[in-house]
Amino acid sequence: MNVMYPTRVVLDKEPALAAIWLVYGSVALAGFLICRLKARWLALFLPLSLALSVPGISELHNVGREIFYESPLYYFQSCVAIFLAMSGPAWGGAHSLRRNSAERRATAVWIGAASALLAVASFRAGFGGTSALFLMDPTVKLTADLVPIPGRVHRGVRGYGTIVTREDTARAESYWIVLLGAKGNRVKSCGEWTASRLPVLVIGHFDPPCFLGGGGRNSVLPVADRNLVVTQGRIEFTASDGKRLRISR
Repeated sequence: MNVMYPTRVVLDKEPALAAIWLVYGSVALAGFLICRLKARWLALFLPLSLALSVPGISELHNVGREIFYESPLYYFQSCVAIFLAMSGPAWGGAHSLRRNSAERRATAVWIGAASALLAVASFRAGFGGTSALFLMDPTVKLTADLVPIPGRVHRGVRGYGTIVTREDTARAESYWIVLLGAKGNRVKSCGEWTASRLPVLVIGHFDPPCFLGGGGRNSVLPVADRNLVVTQGRIEFTASDGKRLRISR
């Protein structure tokens, strides 16, 4: 059974983006400028940046996918701010050290470790077991009543279905298609939600925007009336305005 949660139940408990940038941005900028003058200041700023960054990384690890679903912009800006705070002092210190010195190599190792740590935390948060990854398919053609129309198709990496978005209407429309073979194929309108133009989509199971349970809460037409047809290399169904949408190669 799918459990639906209110939107923004996590984000409302998180600090404002302005506060995040004030704290992490100050550490990154001050650390970079001061350590660029004297590399010895790394002894102060590296532990400080690590102490400030660990809580942020832990938060992304614990509720990152919920934050991403509620506000991708908040999620990505948080990652960038944390990374800059962790790497800013190291970059400043690297400028003040001689080329190929042991200190410079140690600084490079620190930057690499900071990048890897944040990348792992972000990957587990955004692409964990309770999220679905969709990639845009540039090879397909989209038509409405056999007339080519602008739009895009995102396909699920692990069999989570296909999201079709048409842009020939006054407002773009997205449809979610799941092909289950003998268990039945399903299609529904996503209503007010529209897939973005980004080549990669990450959709959490935490209040998914276009859940296919039952007939679909945003469907204009019942699933049975969409007359979904699936053949080799082609998917066709009836859109909410009555036109036949076709996805083919």
